[in-house]
Amino acid sequence: MLWVFTTISFELGGDSILAMQIIARAHQIGLHLAPRQLFQHQTVAELAIVAEVRALSAISQEPVTGTVPLLPIQRDFFAQAQPEPHHYNQAVIVTVNSEAQSELLAQALQALAVHHDGLRSHFFCEAGTWQQVIQSPDAVTVALDECDLSHLPADAQAAAWATAAANWQASLHLSVGPLLRAVRVRLGERGDRLLLIAHHLIVDGVSWRILLTDLVTAYQQLAAGSEVRLPPKTHSIQAWAQQLVALAQSDHFEAERSYWRDVCVPTAAIPVDFAASADGNTVASMEKISIGLDATQTQALLAMATQTYHTQVNEVLLTVLGQTLKPWTQSANVLIDLEGHGRDLDLQSLQDSSAWDVSRTVGWLTTIYPLRLAMPSGTMAEQLRSVKEQLRAVPHQGLGYGMLHYLATEPDPTLVSPAAISFNYLGQVRLDAAPDSQGLIQSLATESVGPLRSPLGDRRYLLEVIALIREGQLQVIWRYSQSVHRRATLETLTQRYLATLRSYLVPPAQPTTAANYTPSDFAAARVNQAQLDQLFSKIRGN
Repeated sequence: MLWVFTTISFELGGDSILAMQIIARAHQIGLHLAPRQLFQHQTVAELAIVAEVRALSAISQEPVTGTVPLLPIQRDFFAQAQPEPHHYNQAVIVTVNSEAQSELLAQALQALAVHHDGLRSHFFCEAGTWQQVIQSPDAVTVALDECDLSHLPADAQAAAWATAAANWQASLHLSVGPLLRAVRVRLGERGDRLLLIAHHLIVDGVSWRILLTDLVTAYQQLAAGSEVRLPPKTHSIQAWAQQLVALAQSDHFEAERSYWRDVCVPTAAIPVDFAASADGNTVASMEKISIGLDATQTQALLAMATQTYHTQVNEVLLTVLGQTLKPWTQSANVLIDLEGHGRDLDLQSLQDSSAWDVSRTVGWLTTIYPLRLAMPSGTMAEQLRSVKEQLRAVPHQGLGYGMLHYLATEPDPTLVSPAAISFNYLGQVRLDAAPDSQGLIQSLATESVGPLRSPLGDRRYLLEVIALIREGQLQVIWRYSQSVHRRATLETLTQRYLATLRSYLVPPAQPTTAANYTPSDFAAARVNQAQLDQLFSKIRGN
């Protein structure tokens, strides 16, 4: 099943996060693959050549406790000095079987906290410095709260849910913990929901995929009367953080320092409708507009990205963003902060990479880094090729930016991105749990999870663009502040983005598959675009 999925996943929208899931499962049976190999070799025959058979690594499965060096993304969070840092969460809500046993579900949740060491973290500030400490398994209890709204009519349920969800989201305590909370909500004929809330400091998007799968596994085992036995742990968040500190302080990233300083030079400011108001760019002032494609259009986009343009879908979405912003900012250059999952094993080639694996590690491993996006003139294909090469030319997928800023022997406080826009492609948001014979998790639910951030919090960006594929449909969410931009401005921008995106669905008049290869597709050959164009011209007989 693994190999079938691998060979078709990219045409169906495979992304780097799905690649990490494939890698994790491969590692469990002794096959070693790197993320880039999955994108470069998309058939069984090709992967068979590059996959390495290795003995399963002897990673300790004992509980991890003690101090954890803060990762760059965590240091960046605390540097923002949010007024209510305890209220900065991620959450997932799913429909669960009404017949599921709460006692077993509570035990399964506790098993997650025992197995995934980072879930037992708490944070405290001492002499102005924040620290992370992982507690012992017997010191942390992840309780399952129950909320019965089944006696209320639908309208009253919605109001009660909104109030309760807001309270749950604001209830975490950084220094006390636990920073994971679970609530089972009974809605009567509408069924039951399970809301999982975790502070962002201990989870990221990849973490939720791991946790939901393990929750189902643990519940199934308990329901069968068995001991909970989850897949082996990969390296702990503690070990990974220590590795990054050692890597940063070994001067491996010094050669990148001038690159990141150049990137951080401000570009033209983006237009605003209102000067800074008394309320400012706060979470309370945030609004959003969602646009997207239907399932048929989404599949056409994914096929076009991989087959016609030899790109990943995030590269197409970023190109469309640049094309949308160019006439609005009246500048061919725009500075955008990008997010990555931070788990690319290829990054570890800087040191001994063979011994490190964080594919099943739960924590906030995200990387954020600035990209000075230059939008050239030319055809859509030429602009897409340019953005693709700019993105792939970022050294080490942006890891060095945070390392130099926060973890290097001489941290560089000048490396502060002035970007007013962020872009994040979350990949495919879906349930990846194995078939559940006990019927625990039935689907992703549609109810609101409540406010993930404190309304008193400051927003870092003027515009946040988040793209994801849910239930086979692409969604692109634009977040903005009503204190900074009129809704009409964002409606114009989002409709321009959607129209540009749809233009990529129209097949090119002439076959362009060969012409859309770029140097990064043949990295080992070290050729430039002109040489590639000349080669394919000869092949075509031109």
